[in-house]
Amino acid sequence: MALSYRKRGDVWHCRGTVRVGRRGFTVHEFSTGCTNKADAEAVGAAEGGRIRAEFINNGTVAEPTRTVTIRDCITAYKARPGGLHPFDVQRLDALDTDIGDTLLAREVIPPRLPAEVGSIAPVEPLTPEQ
Repeated sequence: MALSYRKRGDVWHCRGTVRVGRRGFTVHEFSTGCTNKADAEAVGAAEGGRIRAEFINNGTVAEPTRTVTIRDCITAYKARPGGLHPFDVQRLDALDTDIGDTLLAREVIPPRLPAEVGSIAPVEPLTPEQ
């Protein structure tokens, strides 16, 4: 089975299997973020290419992930509009020095097309529950 595409609402989703030699790798369903099928197929082809290249280069395939550390959270908090009180900055710098490298989360990053493609559906901001 190759990659298949299904439209859910206005956005195309992709799932299926990518074959590399005799091995098959399952691609769990993900949103391409595209409202145009041709763009969705380009996202699927890019994901298939990433899987093939990773298997050929590393011998294994893992989902692309992004890690979030305490340092990332502190940096985002310091960049908020309006600035911070100097004492808060001092305390955050001390926390960053002590525990900034601590891993908070690992998030799977869904594949996407570059932002210049015009048919990508708008992304809704995450809510605190997500």
